[in-house]
Amino acid sequence: MLKVLYIALALALAPAAQAATYPERSIKLLIPLAAASAVDVVARIVADKMSATLGQPLYVENEPGAAGLIGMRTGARATPDGYTVLAVNDSVITMLPNMRTDAGYDPFKDFIPVTQLVGIQWVLAVNASFPAKTVGDLVALAREKPSGINYASGGYGSP
Repeated sequence: MLKVLYIALALALAPAAQAATYPERSIKLLIPLAAASAVDVVARIVADKMSATLGQPLYVENEPGAAGLIGMRTGARATPDGYTVLAVNDSVITMLPNMRTDAGYDPFKDFIPVTQLVGIQWVLAVNASFPAKTVGDLVALAREKPSGINYASGGYGSP
């Protein structure tokens, strides 16, 4: 089973945040994607459970834009004290920084992955009356009619 989308929490921890008193205040759960996205839905469920377990509220803050780039930049600039946690998908960690020289964050230096929460399988689907019946057919048709196929996308660099 191929899982091409995952949600991970990235947490930048300073030594002080690892003290026995952590957390002493609320924690921001930053989501660099739109509300009601797959990441957002899962992150809100996790935030409720984490709030109960930690005894401090986790408040969700969505900062969408540029396929996740804007929120990721905010997360990279956050104080590394453990009070900003990111819920992300694989594209903002793997695709964007490799597609853009101006990403503004380094996934290896700016974030520490904590866990993978879920795996989602992607499906490519077309209307039953559409002439392409295989991926090869779709590619050939797209080459034949470069502006003749409509599709939906979260933007450049998104799945």
